[in-house]
Amino acid sequence: MSDGVPIPLNWSRITDRLLLGSRPQTVADYAKLQAAGVSHCLNVCETADPTPIPAGLWHLDNPQPDDGAPKPAVWFRESIQFAFHCLDAAGYVLYAHCFDGYFRGAVTVYAILRAFGLSREQALAMIRLARPLALPEIALPPHMEKTLTYLASADEAVKAGW
Repeated sequence: MSDGVPIPLNWSRITDRLLLGSRPQTVADYAKLQAAGVSHCLNVCETADPTPIPAGLWHLDNPQPDDGAPKPAVWFRESIQFAFHCLDAAGYVLYAHCFDGYFRGAVTVYAILRAFGLSREQALAMIRLARPLALPEIALPPHMEKTLTYLASADEAVKAGW
């Protein structure tokens, strides 16, 4: 679950217009996403996406290490502003990803849902219903601690406003 070990492309639909998943590794991966209706891609891996971004796909690299440390509000703000730009217009679909789609990408989607007015419980339920392994709280202690730290920093960022 760290940047560097290839993970096959996989995703979950959180809403009709918001997808969460693993990092696209190839041109074919991006073609699959576009075939699924994706118009915007938000990368929150520690590094920029390695594959050239296809024409017609809006893309933002908003890097952050998967180190279990609290994430800064400005990082969430940049991702949420990109999501608002995408989801404000009809017909656009946002794909948010980290390397495997379980921590940074999931907490980014959580912050997006919270910024749209969902409660903590609603946002977590939507993510976990669609992607059950995302943001594990009942797991091995390091994963539980990382999840709680990431959620707390997202909650603080949401309280700070956009």
